[in-house]
Amino acid sequence: MPAGSDALKLPWKKVFVAGAGLSGRAAASWARNMGAEHVVLSDTVPLSQWDEEIVETCKREGITIDHGGHDLSMVEAADLLVPSPGIPTDSPLFQAARRGGTEVMGELALGVAFWTGPVVGITGTNGKTTTTKLISHLLETGGIPHVTGGNCAPPLLALMKHNGPDTVAVVEVSSFQLDTFPGSASALKGKKHWPRFDVALLLNLAYDHLDRYPSIDAYGESKAAMLRFQDRSCWAVLPHSDRGLDFWNGAGEAGRLYFESLTSLAPEGAKGPVRRETPGAWFMDQDTLELVWHQGTRERYELDGWPLLGLHNRSNLAAAILCARLAGARQEAVQEGIRSFKGLSHRMEIVAVNGGIRFIDDSKATNVAATLAALETLPPPVFAILGGRGKGEVYDRLAHAAARGLLHGAVLIGEEAEPLRRVLAGRVECRRARGGDGDATMREAVSLALSLAKGRGTILLSPACASFDLYKDYRERGEAFRRAVEAVCG
Repeated sequence: MPAGSDALKLPWKKVFVAGAGLSGRAAASWARNMGAEHVVLSDTVPLSQWDEEIVETCKREGITIDHGGHDLSMVEAADLLVPSPGIPTDSPLFQAARRGGTEVMGELALGVAFWTGPVVGITGTNGKTTTTKLISHLLETGGIPHVTGGNCAPPLLALMKHNGPDTVAVVEVSSFQLDTFPGSASALKGKKHWPRFDVALLLNLAYDHLDRYPSIDAYGESKAAMLRFQDRSCWAVLPHSDRGLDFWNGAGEAGRLYFESLTSLAPEGAKGPVRRETPGAWFMDQDTLELVWHQGTRERYELDGWPLLGLHNRSNLAAAILCARLAGARQEAVQEGIRSFKGLSHRMEIVAVNGGIRFIDDSKATNVAATLAALETLPPPVFAILGGRGKGEVYDRLAHAAARGLLHGAVLIGEEAEPLRRVLAGRVECRRARGGDGDATMREAVSLALSLAKGRGTILLSPACASFDLYKDYRERGEAFRRAVEAVCG
């Protein structure tokens, strides 16, 4: 339909998009196409640093560029602010929106609100991307029309050409994105376009992003916001170890299904007894999973062909099977998809086996809980490369893992090397890699790990920290590890 028709008309005339990344560009183009009269795409970097293609697209689509800083007067005058998820909610940008009475909705919130088919949302501290891709794979195997995006890219608004009542949107959802969903006072509530998750999956909660949230409870409550966008016809899929997660279990009106968490990702003391008569997904043994539905029917799945390492990935699988079945995939297709799924890079990925030593890239482990999940998976001895930029966590649980025999040696890199050394010293032998750039540091780290390993066990890159002190992102860090392994091992 043409822009401006009743079906496509936005309830906002003036839209201010803050952040010219992927989601911001998608939001600006979508808003203009949907009939907004004035759209601004804003970023803090000067125009000279903008990609020429972005500038040309804005000119072609009639989008105003605001560069070198956000013009707060334009925010106050706008009807809608679409902020990048990376912008804190206490920033001057949000304060300007409050002063001007400007509606605030992030790109993903808009995408979910205007998607006409079912929406499956996946959040949690760890495993979101793997589980999102796995659900997509199970739907693909079952021939269910769907799109996949959100926090793991592409942005949902960039996929709106596929929007339709029979197409499932499988979206990874971060807490930062949920912070830009509308509150209960939104002008859209009760109207045609309101965000709704037909299936909301909350995988786990672990200490992370404490540089943005004041406490683990505040972080958990941010994720629990997804359950507000459900009614009694929807489903919430939750870990059974939810006794300490009351802000999840008590939120929203959706029906509950549980999956068996096999990891230590839940807060200390949160695990409760598994009751396999409870509707959800339960492990009968190492190679068998059973789904129990509310009406009492049961389904069994054989897991002997499941390719991914780790108990945490089995928990992800249990949750994904529930979501895929709720989204319409047949049991037979799900069973086929379990065996054919391939894991994602930099997540417990075996990159080499050389001289009796296995090298594993788990660069995506950017918090302590993710690193603990890796350590609990691998047979001893394990020699880990740890460190990077901190996220407000303490590392005592890594020392406890060493005391339990899960960690036999550590090579420390980056800004958190000294805090990690203070915690681990006396528990395991520690070495420090001090190379200059990221590649040099990683080559030294792998060499030091080899000297600790003495021809046995696993050398594991699972940093428990962000990568931004030495690398662009966790992917670049993982690729540096792969290159270092190739260089050192020949």
